[in-house]
Amino acid sequence: HYIKARIGHPMIPPASGMIESEMGIERLKSWLNWIGITPALGGVSGYILGWAIWQPHGLSFGWLLALSILCAQNRSRSFHFIAFLGYYFAALNLPLASLRDYDPAPLAAFATRLDQLLLAMILAFPYAIFAGGKETQSWRAGIGSIVALVSTAVPPLGGVGVASPLLGATAWFPDFGVEGLLAYLLFFGFCVTILHGLFSSRVMLFLLGLSIMAMSVQASGTPSGQRTDAGGLYCQSTQHCPMQQIMIISYPFGKTVRTWAGFQARANLITRLGETALKENPHARLLVYPEEVAGPLDHAFALLYAHFTTALHKHLATAAIGAIVPWKIQTGVHKQRSRTLWSDGIVLIGQHHRVLIARQPAPVAEWDPLAQVLHDDRSSMPAFWSLPVDHKAGTSHPPLDHAAYGKTHLAALICYEQALVWPLLWTLVRHHPTIILAPESVHWEKSPAIGDLEGRLARAWGRLYDLPVAIAVNLPPARLHATRHPAHGDLHQT
Repeated sequence: HYIKARIGHPMIPPASGMIESEMGIERLKSWLNWIGITPALGGVSGYILGWAIWQPHGLSFGWLLALSILCAQNRSRSFHFIAFLGYYFAALNLPLASLRDYDPAPLAAFATRLDQLLLAMILAFPYAIFAGGKETQSWRAGIGSIVALVSTAVPPLGGVGVASPLLGATAWFPDFGVEGLLAYLLFFGFCVTILHGLFSSRVMLFLLGLSIMAMSVQASGTPSGQRTDAGGLYCQSTQHCPMQQIMIISYPFGKTVRTWAGFQARANLITRLGETALKENPHARLLVYPEEVAGPLDHAFALLYAHFTTALHKHLATAAIGAIVPWKIQTGVHKQRSRTLWSDGIVLIGQHHRVLIARQPAPVAEWDPLAQVLHDDRSSMPAFWSLPVDHKAGTSHPPLDHAAYGKTHLAALICYEQALVWPLLWTLVRHHPTIILAPESVHWEKSPAIGDLEGRLARAWGRLYDLPVAIAVNLPPARLHATRHPAHGDLHQT
């Protein structure tokens, strides 16, 4: 007011130093205001948050609460979009970057980065639509955040919904199951509503975000120094842990077999390892093998595993073997033609016979929606909610998303599904499984990062639903001797 009075008074000439100071202050305020409203700041914040949570040694689910800070920002839709674009782009870096080990070609690396950007854009879009807007009321921001979380966790977006903030429920509400997911949704929306209404200053919001990050809760269920990339049987409650009844066969089986000689050699290896496991533990009732180790499931499967099936019958045991399940799909105007698609699956042989399938293959690497439109037989088949009626499996046993051996009910989380919210949730809503089978294959990896991440995610779901998790891994050759038994005996493997 003094400066304005001096400048506006007709008898008192304005001081040049005061004018320059005023102009400098205005420029500084304008620059700081631009920094505050530009979406670039949100993008940088989201990227740092996504990297901190999903780096190989991160995954501290308490940090996920800080995402409510981004949702609570009273900024434009572009701010919210770029903020969550940064979060998802950083979070997707680990799972998609691992594909470069799978296919190191320069063109494949470029395609992977492009897919990473497109997936991040798709997953960030609901946050801009439902939680963004400068004039959004606090309660609408909270409800919009809940809608965005749900829309990115269930199909169709949930089919690629890796790094969902809903994974935070596994830390905040262990043993609560489905109710824990609902409680976390309400908790997230409540935080966004309160923050949006109480703090109009972006400085206070970011300070609060930093404090939440500093008080993060390490709750993925993996103690420091304990490897999960080698697999094992993990139990949240030792009272109900079927340790002596389940054997995990984690072994470097190598690539998926394609030739008849490869089928025979692989069947012999699977049989030999299984018979050794049964000899070491006659009380075993379930042997769990890694993903895709048996190759495609065809009519010769029963012949190749006849000897192993007999040995399993003698021990009253069942083997859950990873395989590729073929599907015949009727096409054409009158469905006169057919073509074959594939599903990642688990074949149960021995005392019980079932075929479990993966509901969601990994995008880009396995599942390509355009390939199905263009009639490319190499694409895997997703089954979002149920199998279409015009699908016929290449086996006499109808595929399921749930099976049982004796009184033990099984739920499958195969590879990529371990990073998603809905596949296990859908099975739990319809059935009541008592154990989770989580087969993986990382034989092509140069580092244990993705295998360790998948293992921790599978254990986190077991923590939330209070179920034992059987993780069998097709290991790289270098990690054959890297497996070890923890002191408390929650890992029992061959």
